[in-house]
Amino acid sequence: MIRAAKAAAATILVVGLWLALPAFAAATGPASLSPSTLDFGDVALGQSKTLAVAVTLDSGYALSSLSSSDGAFSPPWAIDTTCTGTTDTPCTIHETFTASALGAKTAHFDAFECPISGGSCIKIGDETVTANAVQMATTTAVASSSNPVRVNQPVTFTATVTPASGSAPTGSVTFADGSTTLATVPLSGSTATFTTSTLTTGSHTITATYSGDTEHTGSSATLTQVVQDAAALLAVLRTHVAGVGPGTSLLSKVQDAIADNAAGDTVDACHTMDAFLREVRAQTGKKLTAAQAAQLTTEAQRIELALGC
Repeated sequence: MIRAAKAAAATILVVGLWLALPAFAAATGPASLSPSTLDFGDVALGQSKTLAVAVTLDSGYALSSLSSSDGAFSPPWAIDTTCTGTTDTPCTIHETFTASALGAKTAHFDAFECPISGGSCIKIGDETVTANAVQMATTTAVASSSNPVRVNQPVTFTATVTPASGSAPTGSVTFADGSTTLATVPLSGSTATFTTSTLTTGSHTITATYSGDTEHTGSSATLTQVVQDAAALLAVLRTHVAGVGPGTSLLSKVQDAIADNAAGDTVDACHTMDAFLREVRAQTGKKLTAAQAAQLTTEAQRIELALGC
């Protein structure tokens, strides 16, 4: 605990200013501050970090005053001079750094002990405090509204940016398909969304990149978006109808539609898929269960959309 000297000529606690103190004598005992340099390292904007300084006092002395000529007790710095322990015993004081502006910060302070019975005060040490205020880290996640999608089907990508702590990020997110930029969208809250129906058939590496702002670092995330065309959907349907329904009737219709599509004859392919759907309806509850019929109907309708029927 910080205590004023009990002698009549009491010393004065000095915070952030130099005030008149009694004459100083050279330290003759083990009194000291430890460590002599207090490095806070990197501290993210808006965050605080507190470190301890061990104070060793000479017998019969009390920690009487602290002084700083360069702001070690004012923002972004703060000091708690309440020592743990009693007069003339070792104690601990605490310095806090709160990151409020980017960049490296340095300050210094001196500590003095004074005799409890009165007399000259002694400088027991000086402390250098350093810190570096840095941007807050973020993480970005990206999600797809549907994966896979059929060709020409709209798909929405949503990017969510989350800071490690502190304030919400601002700025924008850039969506890209491989090396091709699709759109740059401002954050709304912590998310940004982009919808497209122009992705070509195949697999696409979609990247959402957060630009960062004055307080937050940038970050990115990727996903693989699969786009299927009629040919791919027909190939999947062919595997689903093998051995299903009355004989090979459904399989034959799918194979005919595959041949028509490969030949560029989408009209005949559409007619074949119409016949396929009629047969599915006719066989529901007979050669097809309701669940099988529902699945095949859904797949056939997706194929018709992909064909442009």
